[in-house]
Amino acid sequence: MKELLEQLLDKHIEYLKGVRKRVQITPFTVLEFNTSEIGINKTIIEQIGRKGFLIYVIKTKEELTQNKAEQGYNNLKNEGYGAFRVNNEKDDNHFEYWKNKSGEKCLYVGSSQDIKKRLKEHLGIQSKTTYALHLSEWWEDKNITVELYEVSNVKEMQLYEDLLWDELKPLLGKHGKR
Repeated sequence: MKELLEQLLDKHIEYLKGVRKRVQITPFTVLEFNTSEIGINKTIIEQIGRKGFLIYVIKTKEELTQNKAEQGYNNLKNEGYGAFRVNNEKDDNHFEYWKNKSGEKCLYVGSSQDIKKRLKEHLGIQSKTTYALHLSEWWEDKNITVELYEVSNVKEMQLYEDLLWDELKPLLGKHGKR
């Protein structure tokens, strides 16, 4: 069994080396939003001149407590929204990780083929039943930054999204494919 596991690990390492050679991740743009400025946010989103798969990272310098996130989640669920996951597991509490760190905190890591639609969902502008942050509904008047990245090979996008999630430890959302 040990030999089989070592072979599988070697195979996985070779695969990852290949991914590094054939996949490029390139910054596309950075967007700034205020969660309460719905009209302005729609205008900013509509100006995104790109279709196709993108990875996005939502960050903030604003304070978000675990209690506030849990309240937001519960309120959205009670109102019939497709709400986000709060990363507060005992063994892997991302709020504890970010507690004493200054600067930007990661709220969410995701990917989408239709980035305009997805950002509208996260900002609470569109589709209340979709699993999204719906920020304007519970986290008012907060400033966020959204970084967009192009990935050269769509087949490897989930791998890159997962690696970013592991490294950035977002406060909200879930790891892995939907």
